[in-house]
Amino acid sequence: MTRKHSCYSRYGALVCALVLMTFIMLSPMMAVAQTADDIQWDLEADVVVIGAGGAGLPAALKAMQDGASVLLVEANWDVGGHAAVSEGNLHNGAYISEQQKYDIVDSADLFYFDHTRGVPFTTRYNDREVVRSVANFMHVSYEFFLANGIKVTDAAPTARNYYKDAINQNEPESVPRQIKTDGSDWVNQFTGTAVAGIGVTRPLEKSLRDQGAKFLLNYHMDSIYREEQLSGKVLGVQATYTRPFCLAKPKPLRAL
Repeated sequence: MTRKHSCYSRYGALVCALVLMTFIMLSPMMAVAQTADDIQWDLEADVVVIGAGGAGLPAALKAMQDGASVLLVEANWDVGGHAAVSEGNLHNGAYISEQQKYDIVDSADLFYFDHTRGVPFTTRYNDREVVRSVANFMHVSYEFFLANGIKVTDAAPTARNYYKDAINQNEPESVPRQIKTDGSDWVNQFTGTAVAGIGVTRPLEKSLRDQGAKFLLNYHMDSIYREEQLSGKVLGVQATYTRPFCLAKPKPLRAL
């Protein structure tokens, strides 16, 4: 069973995960030239976010806190995406509060150096402007997560290895920057574990729902409507609903 919905974005703002955005850019036929007057919109919001995972959730939350109404369109039957089944580690540095607590000396400049120095293959091709921006605002992002319900374990930040000690020089970190999420307040329906990525995604989801965000689950984004076929503001999207089934369960899966 399928059902289609058209979602209208009043501010012309559409937030997509990187992979999805790349697919859209490489698929011109998905961008439909049609004026807003020609479309009958089923739902309206200031910002439409495609994907309710590790990128979409904080993007939607920031938009809401800046005063926008938000609609998240998620193809899965539940919120969280790959982040929900991850280890729940937060890679944060630049002398955030957790580093200060354990007397770990770090800075935005040191983080930038570690991730642009070019020796490790993991950072060799990093965009310097992006890394500079990440380094400058990492402490703000970390406090944003904490303020929206994410908890971390009472343990010092760690690192797998430090490049000064690693023989192959493939580790970018010079100080501990890995922080473990405390997901013990949440039941992970995906993996059955308590402490994992669910400790990141569930608090952000709850914060969004508490502030009035709308979620359109089980909907796949099919088309983007813009002022022109490949230019102009985004007017909205069209999404198709499909009832999700698991082969091992006879009943349709439902969001939590």
